[in-house]
Amino acid sequence: MNNKMQPSFELNDKLRIIPHDCVIVDNMRILIKTKINEVSDKKAVVIGINPSIACEGKSDTTLTKISKYLYQYDIGELAMINLFETISTDQAGIDFNQECTLEKHEKLLEEADIIVVAWGTEDKYLDAKDSAFRYLLKWQDKVYCIQDKRGNKPRHPSRIAYTDELVRFYAHENKKYPVVTLCGSTRFKDEFMEAQKKLTLAGYIVISVGLFGHSGDEEVWENMDEGTLTKTKEMLDDMHKRKIDMADEIYVINVGDYIGDSTKSEIAYAKAHGIKVKYLETHKED
Repeated sequence: MNNKMQPSFELNDKLRIIPHDCVIVDNMRILIKTKINEVSDKKAVVIGINPSIACEGKSDTTLTKISKYLYQYDIGELAMINLFETISTDQAGIDFNQECTLEKHEKLLEEADIIVVAWGTEDKYLDAKDSAFRYLLKWQDKVYCIQDKRGNKPRHPSRIAYTDELVRFYAHENKKYPVVTLCGSTRFKDEFMEAQKKLTLAGYIVISVGLFGHSGDEEVWENMDEGTLTKTKEMLDDMHKRKIDMADEIYVINVGDYIGDSTKSEIAYAKAHGIKVKYLETHKED
């Protein structure tokens, strides 16, 4: 199975974007559509964070860029929905009580030829992203996202280059050696080492933690003042998220099903970015 879609046309930078069928209720934009290629009957649904100023007959940067981008992939009509429906040019203006229930767009999603996740790579709104991740799994073979030259995905339309790749959102194991990143409390050093050996022998490229701060490497913290300690831990947390970006899946070392707050954040991050999650032991969902 090919993990990326090949463009059919060159960029049409002069394409006019004239939205239609815009549904707005009480400062919430439920749906907006635009026709981008009259000779194609292919339909795309794009899922962003929240709507900006686009409305009936008037586009904005996000809608214009994603329309021009998808024109290259022979899409005829685009429909845009969002995780949150509050109309705001600034995400700080989002009313989190106006979270979109994707189920109400089921017919739209079912009839789409492709679904494009475009809610961006920021480590925000993870509960909403996780909910959408789970709901969209039923259509996983037609769910795509935009990936930049560094491999970051899913990119927000306002951040894309028109040469960025359209790739599958959910990981597909067609590599000779899939990549797995280990996550979990560093108190479980022995279990980390055992999992690393087991997964390596099973044909995985294994990415693990850089040190075991709660199990044998405590001396690294000894001479740090509070400010340096805080910055170092923030760096290590961010570094591990970058390791997750490199993976096809994560493997959670959940001895006794213990999962701390940091690991919960990594699990949510992985799910929001289309990365599979597996566990050492049976896990009971919260």
